[in-house]
Amino acid sequence: MDKESFFDEPLVRLAVVIVGLIVVIAIVTTNAVYFGEQLPVAQLPKVVPQDIKIQVGYEGDWRGTYSDVGRTIAISGTGAKTISFPDAKESISASVEKQDDSERTLTVWIVRNDVVMAEDATNEAYGVAAVAYNLK
Repeated sequence: MDKESFFDEPLVRLAVVIVGLIVVIAIVTTNAVYFGEQLPVAQLPKVVPQDIKIQVGYEGDWRGTYSDVGRTIAISGTGAKTISFPDAKESISASVEKQDDSERTLTVWIVRNDVVMAEDATNEAYGVAAVAYNLK
């Protein structure tokens, strides 16, 4: 007496294999989502925004220049001033001169992501403070 099993039918075997594959895919997908894993499609470089600034601190009048990537721009002011460089790529520099003969201190800073990278100061009459920083 040969009794055929339900699983001897070819369509039943195919159905069992398909259901098994679906279960395996569901488990893998659930674990990947649960554990926060992602299947890598491509590794993209992480872009860290730069917050580059030149800051001038002085109680009187001052004037000077700043430079970045081949351009030089004249600046002047009274008191504190901040100049932002959101697209700075290579290097920046600044030179600032007091416009009086006081002994007050003029200070110039280059700041990157809230960290002072370069600093210079003068308290000489008509003194100059100059800073430069390479971003690479």
